[in-house]
Amino acid sequence: MKYTTLTALFALLIAPLAWAEEPAPADETPLASREEILSPKDTDIVYGDPDAPVVFYEYASLSCPACGKFHTSVLPELKEKYIDSGKAAIRWRAYPHNPSAFYASLLVACLDTDQKARFANVLFELQDRWAFSDDYEAQLKKLALVGGVSAETFDQCMADKELETEVLNIRKEASDVLQIEGIPSFFLNGEKLEGSPLEASTFEAAIKANSN
Repeated sequence: MKYTTLTALFALLIAPLAWAEEPAPADETPLASREEILSPKDTDIVYGDPDAPVVFYEYASLSCPACGKFHTSVLPELKEKYIDSGKAAIRWRAYPHNPSAFYASLLVACLDTDQKARFANVLFELQDRWAFSDDYEAQLKKLALVGGVSAETFDQCMADKELETEVLNIRKEASDVLQIEGIPSFFLNGEKLEGSPLEASTFEAAIKANSN
């Protein structure tokens, strides 16, 4: 099974700088501001209380090993210490960097709100089963079926043009305005979080510095 409707756009996913280097048409909609981008969106996956005093914005790719390591190793520690107690929260956004991550992002975005975080976590934990496979679409479908998503729903998600545009637009505005150079990338108070995102201490220091 192959989904080839976005073959041309895959070139942009693989070479993201192409977006920034292309001259903007005269009638192109102005870029959103940094403040507008780093504000809550209905499409965010929220870990924790959305009204927490400290909220990180995360951009990550579901097939990125470093992103997977954060979600399987660092996030559980942050949840135990800060997120579950309401001291901090993370708003996750898809930043697919290759075709397998793009289709995984479509799957997650297509699900009901209460399923999104669970499926994203499963995909991060089981990256070796789908992310690096030549038949990643088939492997994603197997995982979806095990998770209770019907074959019909899965196929509809993969063919949803509006969803394709939504996922790509979120990535594009982050690339153009936030100028993301590596993933996962985290932002706090409108600025990129400095330090290693694979160390809980990076987040602990930021939480303490920004807590009332």
